[in-house]
Amino acid sequence: MAYTDGDLTILSLGPTRTVWHYSTNDTLDVVAGSGYFNTAWAKFKAYDVIMVSSDLDGTPLPGRFSVSAVSTSSVTLTGWSAASAQAAAPAGGTGATAGAYDTANNRNACIALVNAMRDTLIAHGLMKGAA
Repeated sequence: MAYTDGDLTILSLGPTRTVWHYSTNDTLDVVAGSGYFNTAWAKFKAYDVIMVSSDLDGTPLPGRFSVSAVSTSSVTLTGWSAASAQAAAPAGGTGATAGAYDTANNRNACIALVNAMRDTLIAHGLMKGAA
């Protein structure tokens, strides 16, 4: 599939950086692929964060990416690869349920994503750390 503009929303808008959320039926492998967000290049700035809810019609999995570079008609992402995100929220179950979606591991992966997003915002001076 391809990027769909209506599935991109702003979670946090700072003076110099934006945290986005993107929902898609595409897998993280597809989203992480070269050029996925290129048609939306004008929306992004370097160091923006994109939280992704992927594979919504299959085995949903969260991912987090940082925008490392933007140029006319080009967006370059860095951050979690699809492989590392898959490892953070493995499928669970045994026997007939083998490969079923593991909500406990997904919750832990989501907590890790939120913590990583917080750390990114603190590192870029967009949020104060704990006192």
